[in-house]
Amino acid sequence: MARTIEQITEQLEAMIDEHSVVEVLEAISVVCSLKADHVRSNWQDEQLAHDLEYQSNEIDYLAGKISRRLK
Repeated sequence: MARTIEQITEQLEAMIDEHSVVEVLEAISVVCSLKADHVRSNWQDEQLAHDLEYQSNEIDYLAGKISRRLK
């Protein structure tokens, strides 16, 4: 069953309330990296794996930037 943007937004809000924006972003970064490894190993789709690694790196950079700003 596909979730609506509203449902996803509510889940993200709950995660941010329980953890923090930085922790949620770091977790998303890890998921992207793990998916990249999976795609590379199982689908041999190097372009998609590259895109997921790029997204992981960008999200991780953003999380770090936010974290430094909050200190």
